[in-house]
Amino acid sequence: MVQLNSMIAPHSKMGIFLAGTETFTGCAFMPPAMALSASEKRGPRTLLRKAYRSPLLNTQVEKAALSPFNVDYYNHITDAILDKFYPTHCSKCGQVMTDRIATRLHVAKCKKCRIQASRIAHTPFAYLKLPLWTAGWALDQSAVKYPQVLTGAEIQRHLNITESSALRLKKRVQVFTSQQKFAVETLFYSELRKRFHETKDLLQPDPSNIDNRVTIPVGNIPIPQSDSVVLFSAKERSNKGRKRFRHHGQTASIYLSDSLGGKQVGVMVQTTTWTGGPALYESIPNQQIKTVLPIIQKQIPKDVPFFTDMGMDWYKPYNKNHRVVNHNLPSKRGKGKSRRRFQQNGIHTQAAEGRQGALKTAFRSYRYIKPEHSQLYLNEYSFWGAIKYFGSGKIAEQSLSDIQRTAKIADNSSGCFIHGVNLKTHTPC
Repeated sequence: MVQLNSMIAPHSKMGIFLAGTETFTGCAFMPPAMALSASEKRGPRTLLRKAYRSPLLNTQVEKAALSPFNVDYYNHITDAILDKFYPTHCSKCGQVMTDRIATRLHVAKCKKCRIQASRIAHTPFAYLKLPLWTAGWALDQSAVKYPQVLTGAEIQRHLNITESSALRLKKRVQVFTSQQKFAVETLFYSELRKRFHETKDLLQPDPSNIDNRVTIPVGNIPIPQSDSVVLFSAKERSNKGRKRFRHHGQTASIYLSDSLGGKQVGVMVQTTTWTGGPALYESIPNQQIKTVLPIIQKQIPKDVPFFTDMGMDWYKPYNKNHRVVNHNLPSKRGKGKSRRRFQQNGIHTQAAEGRQGALKTAFRSYRYIKPEHSQLYLNEYSFWGAIKYFGSGKIAEQSLSDIQRTAKIADNSSGCFIHGVNLKTHTPC
C-alpha cells in the first residue's frame, strides 16, 4: 500500500485529481518500459492499431511494449473521477457502491446487497470502446498541460489510435467539464460574496489626480474584472472584400459581409476573473446589454467591487461599486493616447487581459474553432483553471449538492433537469 502523494506517474508532472489521503494498491511506479499492467498480463487486449514502437528503438524489435504508459495508474485516476463526480448508488439500499470487480473495471458492486451496476452508464464515458484507463490519461494530461491544451492530434499521436477515436475521446472530456460548469460558477459567485460581504464601498474616481486609488476601503483584496477578446477572426484579405466595419467594435472582425451571407466565423469571449483567481469564459455573439448583462449578473454578486473598461459603462446602474478604466485616455501633451490609459485611480483590467493572453496562446493549438462549438472548448479550459484553484474535491461536492438541491424541487421520476444530470440516479444523462 503506497501513499499517492509520494508517487509520480510516468509522463505526468502531478496527480491533479488524486489529492488527499487516498491510497493505491498495485505495482510500484517504474519507468514506462518496465511497467507491466494488468491488461498486459491477461493478454493482448489493447487499443492500439499496432504495437507501440519507440522512436529510440530499432523498428525490427518484435517484443515492443503495447503501451508506454502505466495503465494501472491511469485506471486509478479514472476510478477517482468516477467516484467523486459520478458515484454509483445501489438501486435497493441507496448506498454508494464501493466494491469493484477485478476483471470488469467499469462495474461496481454493493457491499450489502451484492448488486452489480455499471459505473460509466449515464456518464460522458458511457459506451467507451477504448480501455477505461485512456479516459484517466486524457483527464490527467489535460490538467497537467494547463494553461496549454490537449488537442485531438496529441491524443491520437500518444495513444496511437485513429483520428475519429481521438476526437471522440476529446469530446467526452469536454462534456465532462461542461457538466461541472454550474458548480464552478456557483463556487466563483460564493467566493466573491464571502470576500466582500463586509467591505465598504469603493471611492469615486478623481479625474484631477489619477494616482488617488479608489480601492482604499477594501485594502489589498483582489477586485474582480471583466473584459472581452476575439480569438478567431476573418481577416480582410481572406474575406473577398468584406466590409471591415459591418458591425461596430470587436464584432467587426467576426462576421462576414452581407454580400457573403453575414455569417459569424470568429469567436468572441467574455472573460471574468480576479488576480490569482479562476477565470470564467463565455462565448458571446456581440457586446450588447441583453447579451452581456445576464452573464455578469450570474457571475458577480450585487454591489461587489467590479472593474471593466469603458465598453461596459452601461453597467453602473446595476452595481454601485462598478468602476471603469478609459483605455482611450488622451495625452495631455500633443496628440495621441496617454501612457496612463491602462489604469487610472487604481482601476484596471490587467488580470482579465492576462488570462485572455494565455487563452489566445493556448487556443492557437486548435488552429480554428467553429463558433457553435466554442463554448465546449471554453468550458473545458475554465474547468482546468478552477481545478487548480478550488480543487477537484470541492467542485465535485458542489456539483453533487446542486443535484440534490434540485432533486427536492423537481420530480425525481422524470428525466434530466440540470446540465444533463439525471436527478434520480445522481449521474449525468
